[in-house]
Amino acid sequence: MHLNNIKDIVKNKKVIFFDMGNTLLLFHEGISDDEKDEKGLKYLTDYLKNYNENITFDDVKTEFFDKWVFACSLRKKNLTEYPIEEFLNNLMKKYNSTLTLTECIKAMNIFYTEYRNYVCTEKGIINTLNNLKSKGFKLGVISNSSQYDEVMIECFKKAGIHEFIDNYTFSYYLKVSKLKREIFEAALKK
Repeated sequence: MHLNNIKDIVKNKKVIFFDMGNTLLLFHEGISDDEKDEKGLKYLTDYLKNYNENITFDDVKTEFFDKWVFACSLRKKNLTEYPIEEFLNNLMKKYNSTLTLTECIKAMNIFYTEYRNYVCTEKGIINTLNNLKSKGFKLGVISNSSQYDEVMIECFKKAGIHEFIDNYTFSYYLKVSKLKREIFEAALKK
């Protein structure tokens, strides 16, 4: 499939793709991102204490969060995503424990609580999506995300627009980001 034909493919199939951030969802409303991160780290520390009660907030911040954030800063340059579970489990090794992928997803859902609590949409987006769906369009999301897809989908649910989205294509599991062709091809295949 060649991306040169994307307009014909989209036109013939009545498909519209949206970018997630600042198009469908607004993530930076309410309290500052630093405050959201601080609260999220407290929630995450409490969750990780279920695996070892000696886990400290400072370790979660320095041994997980700071290292993960640094890797995330490389995303735009490398157009790739970095596995959260590696960063979480590097921390957990210090405490002779390991998290499964399911536990890592739960941990990041907990960490992302405050972002999700404040996520919102532009005024009128629900009416717009409803109108497009009523005209028979399939709606998809293509977005770069340093978070698990499951965490992002929970944000769509919280914002009340998940029911309108037929397909999500996030960069996290693909390990390839926009502007690379593969993410667009993956979305079109879905």
